[in-house]
Amino acid sequence: MSQRCPSVCRRTILCAPLLLAAGCDGCRAAVDADEAIPEGLSVAVEIDGQPAAVIDTAKLRVTTPDHRDGGRRAWRLSSLLGEVYHPDEHSVS
Repeated sequence: MSQRCPSVCRRTILCAPLLLAAGCDGCRAAVDADEAIPEGLSVAVEIDGQPAAVIDTAKLRVTTPDHRDGGRRAWRLSSLLGEVYHPDEHSVS
């Protein structure tokens, strides 16, 4: 076994985490609030067989999310649809 091996191994062990951290920078990048909502998004909504307000990009941008986790956001249907949606009376399909 040569004397260089411990030095090379030590250098590899010290450099590996730095390379991994550099490769993960993209996952820490801040997500622009409007960027995550695709342009042209449109979800048709029907309640009790009747058309209701469409959930679209504009609606999501002006409605405050009910939950936030980093760059991800979630809205309750009651927040998006208002009084016409009652979770205890309606099902989602």
